[in-house]
Amino acid sequence: GPQAATGGRNHIMKAKRAGKRPSAARRKRPARSHRRTRGRSPAGMQKLLHELQVHSEEITVQNEQLVKAQAELEHARDRYADLYDFAPVGYVSIDARGTTCDINLTGAAQLGRPRSFVLRMPFSTMIVPPHLERLREFLAATRQQVDGGVLSTEVSVRRHPERILRLVARPLTSGPGPSEILVAMLDVTEERRLEGERVAALQREQQRAAELAREV
Repeated sequence: GPQAATGGRNHIMKAKRAGKRPSAARRKRPARSHRRTRGRSPAGMQKLLHELQVHSEEITVQNEQLVKAQAELEHARDRYADLYDFAPVGYVSIDARGTTCDINLTGAAQLGRPRSFVLRMPFSTMIVPPHLERLREFLAATRQQVDGGVLSTEVSVRRHPERILRLVARPLTSGPGPSEILVAMLDVTEERRLEGERVAALQREQQRAAELAREV
């Protein structure tokens, strides 16, 4: 009858409309790249490319500046190392336990030992036994310095007992507890020899004057 025909047409129309709908999977797969660029004009794309190029050039310049700064730092480090190692004065760093942390080539030569031998060794092993107590008192007094002052003492080298070194020291770090000490070492052997000769000459002159006075 008429109702059956109408129901049949409705079913056919629903089937057609259902056939025209995209599937859920197709609706969820929009072309993202097309979405991003679809609304851009050629002028907009050109501007974007220009901005990317400028940004790339800025990064290149920054990288070149970093490389240059790194090279300058390495050059300064090498120059400082040369100045430290070949200074005419010996330098040695001693930690709170009395261990040699660092020493330049001049300092190692003054002690009569290779630098590799001196490093990590107690500094006291480089000094003649009669001067060890003097050394300990000197290092202890230096660590207690709080006003930036420097102290000095003189010791003889165990490897070459005739060699006399003047030690001039100051703390490298401040604050509570023991600190590392930087010690400058000056070879005063010749100075002490000349001083001894002057004293001996003066004593001879005084003795001669005394003998002359007795003769008169």
